[in-house]
Amino acid sequence: MAALKTLDASIVPLAQRNYSIVLKTFERVTQAKVAELLGCAQSSLSDFKDDHLERACQILAAAGLKVVSRDESTFPAQKIAALKLLAREALDNDGPPSEWGPLA
Repeated sequence: MAALKTLDASIVPLAQRNYSIVLKTFERVTQAKVAELLGCAQSSLSDFKDDHLERACQILAAAGLKVVSRDESTFPAQKIAALKLLAREALDNDGPPSEWGPLA
């Protein structure tokens, strides 16, 4: 990914991750299927991939966006931290759940 050398270092990891996910997805789904769904020639999609996809992934990263499969769920980091804290507290409690007290 030579073009990434000119990017702000703070977005390079996310840009690389975005690009990698899209390339792996193209392998799984196939460019032919993607082109069919877009209603374009496979060669047009291939040209876009070769000429513009990496930059598009960089733009997404610069905007603070990450690429995820529609089958994945993402949650804010703050929510994950809160859930981990609650889970840790529950696991550290020696008694059965009925002895934990009210949840609210």
